[in-house]
Amino acid sequence: MLTKKTTSLVIAAVLLLVPAVRAQFATGNVYGTVNDSSGAVLPGASITLTGGTIGARSTTSGSQGDFRFLNLDPGTYTLAVSLTGFSTVKRSVIVNTGQSVTLSFSLGIASVQETVTIEGSSPIVDSKQSGTSTTLTKEELAEI
Repeated sequence: MLTKKTTSLVIAAVLLLVPAVRAQFATGNVYGTVNDSSGAVLPGASITLTGGTIGARSTTSGSQGDFRFLNLDPGTYTLAVSLTGFSTVKRSVIVNTGQSVTLSFSLGIASVQETVTIEGSSPIVDSKQSGTSTTLTKEELAEI
């Protein structure tokens, strides 16, 4: 049979654990994948989460194009996904307490821009001097 002291200790221990159990569900998570327009996974994409009280967090998509942001306070966040050669995609996401949000990002191929730079010196042309000239040999001069 439990004594009064043991019962009090058990009740106190249970009451101390209640805030810890409630704290486990005070945040939410964001999970996602990054694909190209054909559906192929894109590992190595840069994902940045901004907003709320966190400022900015960044991660890189894994070998299966997956990423995650854990233990986020409830609120509205902006996700930006970018990868060299692909267009950047931004999306708003609402995180609720105790829930996980799963998103999929499809990146299109970025437009190609080309710049041609020509280097070299321009030829020297004297635009102020114009005229004609003739070269005469000694024989031609003697005949004149």
